[in-house]
Amino acid sequence: IIMNIKVLSLLAFIFISVFSTAQEEKYGATEEEQILCKESLSVYRGFVDQKAYDDAYFAWQKACKTCPGGASQNLYIHGVKLLKDQLKKAKGDKERQKMLIDSIMITYDQRIENFPSTENDPNNGCEIKGYKASDMMNLQPNKIDETLQLFEESIDCLKEYSNASTISGYYRLMYKKLASLEGEDQKGFKSQMLRKYLELE
Repeated sequence: IIMNIKVLSLLAFIFISVFSTAQEEKYGATEEEQILCKESLSVYRGFVDQKAYDDAYFAWQKACKTCPGGASQNLYIHGVKLLKDQLKKAKGDKERQKMLIDSIMITYDQRIENFPSTENDPNNGCEIKGYKASDMMNLQPNKIDETLQLFEESIDCLKEYSNASTISGYYRLMYKKLASLEGEDQKGFKSQMLRKYLELE
């Protein structure tokens, strides 16, 4: 029994050591990289907490360059919010607006790539596709087919667990496309809408 306890204790120690090492490595390959990443994350989060969003935006950009992609999912969640804040302040500057919108979409893609699933949400990537599609519908209104495809990927994955706003956005965009069609194209698309509606009921 004593030997078993010693073996179990050793195994527990090894498990904790491996887990701790893996947790640290997500911040960087070396101790120096890990420290720099953690500092960068702390700085931008501090500005976010203070609602100093301009400072947070520039600190967030530094964190993105300093940290590995899988360091923190909040890096992408906050990133979209900070980019949207910058977008509001870029009225009249079409070139900067386009750059910021592209950056929002890239940030979503990076979040999907690095956090397709989490301990609490195995379908995390599917949900994010719905969020991205909702923003695409508003920020890139001409990309109707691409946005519909993204909505469908999210809904097909999550099914009855789909976010209500994702389903609502999907149907609103379907009706928008329907209005742009004529004749047989419109008739065929109506049938597609009905099939999708029945699938979701």
